[in-house]
Amino acid sequence: KEWTFCEQQYHNGKKNNLKTRMTSIGRFSHDSETQLNPSVPTIFLAMSGTTKPFRADDLIRLWKSKELSKLHPRFEQKIDRTKPGFFTLSTKTVEENITETMFPQVYRQDLSYRIIDYLKKPFDVYDSLWEAQVCCSSDGIGISGAISQLKAQLLSSNFPDKKFFESLVLFRSHHAMADGTSLASGLLDLCDEAAEIKGKIKAELNKRKRKTMMGKLIRFLRILFWFYGGIMQSILYQFMLSWSMPQNPFESVLLLSSSAENNDTTAIVNRTVSWCDAAPVSEVKAVAHSLGSKVTINDIWVSCVSYAISKQLEHHRGILQIRGKTLPVFPNINVIIPVHLTGGVLLPHQSMGNMIGAFAARLPGENYSDDDNRLQNVHKTLYWIKRTPTAFVSYLTARCTTALPLSWTKYLFSKASGNACATISNVRGSPKRLHLDDGNQTIESMAGFLPLPPKIPIGVVITSYAGTLSLTVTAQPWAVPDADQFLLWVLEEYERLLIKSGVQQQRSIQV
Repeated sequence: KEWTFCEQQYHNGKKNNLKTRMTSIGRFSHDSETQLNPSVPTIFLAMSGTTKPFRADDLIRLWKSKELSKLHPRFEQKIDRTKPGFFTLSTKTVEENITETMFPQVYRQDLSYRIIDYLKKPFDVYDSLWEAQVCCSSDGIGISGAISQLKAQLLSSNFPDKKFFESLVLFRSHHAMADGTSLASGLLDLCDEAAEIKGKIKAELNKRKRKTMMGKLIRFLRILFWFYGGIMQSILYQFMLSWSMPQNPFESVLLLSSSAENNDTTAIVNRTVSWCDAAPVSEVKAVAHSLGSKVTINDIWVSCVSYAISKQLEHHRGILQIRGKTLPVFPNINVIIPVHLTGGVLLPHQSMGNMIGAFAARLPGENYSDDDNRLQNVHKTLYWIKRTPTAFVSYLTARCTTALPLSWTKYLFSKASGNACATISNVRGSPKRLHLDDGNQTIESMAGFLPLPPKIPIGVVITSYAGTLSLTVTAQPWAVPDADQFLLWVLEEYERLLIKSGVQQQRSIQV
């Protein structure tokens, strides 16, 4: 069965009174969000072109020619006000959802303001579930900060006779429609290489299907043993995290702060954001291999983020000491790591949704006895958790909460985080540059910004695209007042690991 019943009616042209049920995770994200924590993933695509800039009319034309709303019916839907838990058709058109704006003029600052506005602005989910802004510049590339100055300089030096246009697409949607990873995969259907990417996914699936009946039976029994054997471990580990970390370290910062704004739970929602191209994928792979045969790229960056969190807590402690207040030392911290259950891709005939779970993990925090062992500690923790069904159990638990009262759902969500202070997401993008509009536009950079869950003040996204690893941070201002400095701490730890590994640095790092 390629489509759900309701989606098949859509493809047959029967749009009148079409209603589809929200995914359990989508409804869970809608029910658990708060006024101060809108569940709105935000993405930007930064493109270069030599023939013409990319405008809102071009995106609308491409959207219609690629029939994106037929591939992903959620783009034409809204939440049904009369029937909670269901979608119905939105009256808003593509032209109304996509607008053109002025191009950012102040390097990074203007774009930061727009991203923050998209992250914190409430979404009228009873009208539409997404919106996009498009802007372009004819004054060269690298002006907005979406494309790093290093990339802009390389393009200009490699093609000195060409004039480049920079175009930006800033996109946001409600988590009820799709998680950020699914959303990015859905938007990639606009690319010229969409058919090639789907062909590779199908080939990989066909390769995995070529198994004998005995092989399939053995695999089924392994999965069964893995799930039922590990489910109790997952539950006990979650209880241990919550019991041993009774309070989020940054909640202690908030309580000790004398600022009335910080202690006012009705304060207007705000965010600090930053982003950067961190390092080439090949370089980080070499660093990981040098520091441990099973150390992964994700281990490297999760370790670096844990170091940055410890530095941020040290910074708060210094400020509080001046005010005569004492912030305790936190030798360990808990973080949440989302896991996309289909590997970060949309399978054939699969539209956008919320196939996502998560697990909490305990990582080294402040005053770690041996910083050289921080990475190994992170690796051992993540290596063990990834081999348990924790992420799948969290997915099933979230599905079950849709049958509970709304107040229960919000309570369980707040307790399920294990008093984590950060969410760290890893998104694997295309290994080569993608193009739009018959090759006229090249996507140079793409970045996603996490919607912060309630009581978790920091969100970090690690993205690989076209051979480059990029980082974004989204945070509450009282927890991370300077997001640029937070990323510099992340890169500081990475450079320490780079030097320790003996791997030659392939290019400079810029924030």
